[in-house]
Amino acid sequence: MDRKESQEESAVNFNKLMFDGIQNSDKVVIILSKKYKTRADKFEGGVWQELNLIMEDIKRNPKKYIFVSFGFEGRNEITPTAIGGLDVLDLKKDQNENEFNILFSKIQEENIIIFSDVNSKVIEIKKKETKPYKS
Repeated sequence: MDRKESQEESAVNFNKLMFDGIQNSDKVVIILSKKYKTRADKFEGGVWQELNLIMEDIKRNPKKYIFVSFGFEGRNEITPTAIGGLDVLDLKKDQNENEFNILFSKIQEENIIIFSDVNSKVIEIKKKETKPYKS
């Protein structure tokens, strides 16, 4: 998007472009990399601003953001500290094993696994009485 906009305008405000893009999108896919992690963890430039904006908005819109990797590096090498506990989708694995089914399910907010209802039958707990201790 940066390249598209920079062809159409001579003085693109990339911070505004990023802010508008995040705010006006139904879904945002964030591609994680070593460089992204380094910039985010060091609070550098646009990456830090972007991640900060996402972390605030994700509280209100938890299904809007999809963090992805290309599966070339380990998760710890590419995941910024601020999102350490969030799900990261390995696109290479999803492509090879699922034909991007997991990615598409996240974009369309449709569950892949349909769980059956919990059994409504209540199981009786067997109780055992102990005798008093005699000395």
